[in-house]
Amino acid sequence: MIRLLHLADVHLGGSGPAFGKRVRDHQRKLQEAFARCIDVALRERVDAVCIAGDLFDARRPSERVLQFCVQQLRRLAEVAPPIECFLLPGTHDCLDAQSVYRRPEFRLPGLHVWAESGPATFRTADGRLAVHGNPQGVGRSQYHPLAGLRPDPTAAANVAVAHGSVALQGITDEDSAIIAPEEIAASGMDYVALGHWHDLSDYSYGGVKAAYSGSPEVVLVTQRGSGGANLVTISETGTTLERVTTGTLRCDALELSPETYPDEAAIAEAVRLQAHPDLILEVKVSGMAPEGFTLDVARLQEELAPSFFRLRITDESVPPLSEAQKSGVAQQLIAARAISAFQERINQARQAQDPEAERIATRALQLSVALFAGKEVLR
Repeated sequence: MIRLLHLADVHLGGSGPAFGKRVRDHQRKLQEAFARCIDVALRERVDAVCIAGDLFDARRPSERVLQFCVQQLRRLAEVAPPIECFLLPGTHDCLDAQSVYRRPEFRLPGLHVWAESGPATFRTADGRLAVHGNPQGVGRSQYHPLAGLRPDPTAAANVAVAHGSVALQGITDEDSAIIAPEEIAASGMDYVALGHWHDLSDYSYGGVKAAYSGSPEVVLVTQRGSGGANLVTISETGTTLERVTTGTLRCDALELSPETYPDEAAIAEAVRLQAHPDLILEVKVSGMAPEGFTLDVARLQEELAPSFFRLRITDESVPPLSEAQKSGVAQQLIAARAISAFQERINQARQAQDPEAERIATRALQLSVALFAGKEVLR
């Protein structure tokens, strides 16, 4: 039995404008998650650690980030015997002439780095595990990470480490690094450790176990769930995965309707109920707004943001009819005819003393005015 820890897409040193004033805090979270991955490897006494690309967010990380990373990798090298680590460059930290992976800091006991282009195989000191990889270089187009990788029949277990997008018809966009399902099935590996996609997902094909570990911590605000890594066990009976949570951040979305939350205070309370210091929350206010509905998004976001790691509130509600008509839409010929038709239906419903029909016609009028005003309407 061979056990390994598979992680990818750590993106040390990275973050983005979506995190606003919390960029530094986010970068710290990424580092803490990587340190937790090393903790897991040491605690579980795995046979190997496989990092499937994008350990760094850039080809040349800052000296501070580089030294932090080396310090963590050194923890694997300092135990007896060392836990061997197999490190593949990805797309953000791909190989070039001055690749960070050619620095002397990466010459640690038990650390195997694909620092030269082309497919290559490394083996653990005891020869039981063979790990195969094909790193991406700068400017390589139509690159296939599994190309040229073949299992070693003398090893007890064979693992491929690949960074790229699994080619799924109608889903995968054009990418410089493509992994065809047929390539996974034909690889003959006991496990294919995938990197590049930030969410945990299984892409096993043809009896070959293959999976993305996702990022150890949330990298993008569109991710769902917390970050983590895969504990992989390879035995005579097959390959199994166990998920290990290493991140603390969590992304979620909340959609609120003004018809259910008819004023700013009600919306504020609904958002406040979700408060958590590690939550990245997207709040969307959408639907038909009642008369008198107002929402100061900037003030509300400023008031509630300290209770979240990151909070964004957007107002996409359809304004009350009285407000929408002020836009001048009623002066447009086609719009005027539509408005007139709906107003006639409203009058007919009133005469028939049918409040439900009046409500529907009024909402239809409100929606029409908003559409003619060019407002995006979400249902």
